[in-house]
Amino acid sequence: MDNDDSFIEEVDHELPEQDLQVSAAQPREDDYRIGSHIRDNIANEMWQHYKQLILCNKFYFEFFLLYLALTLITIFRWIAVKMLLQFHQAI
Repeated sequence: MDNDDSFIEEVDHELPEQDLQVSAAQPREDDYRIGSHIRDNIANEMWQHYKQLILCNKFYFEFFLLYLALTLITIFRWIAVKMLLQFHQAI
């Protein structure tokens, strides 16, 4: 019987420690859930800003390409006119 009493005492001693470990795990799970929610919201905000920035940069890039194309067309026209004048003078 003495063995049973010591076993019961050991179990009685360990039970409150297990209750503390279980209750200590709950705030961790809550913290993890809250932290995950905050992290997901931050990631979503960053993604929205990134998409907006890409669209804005895409607009400016397309505007730059259009400006570059018009500038090159103007230069080529100027060169073509100059070559035609030189050719016309040579005749």
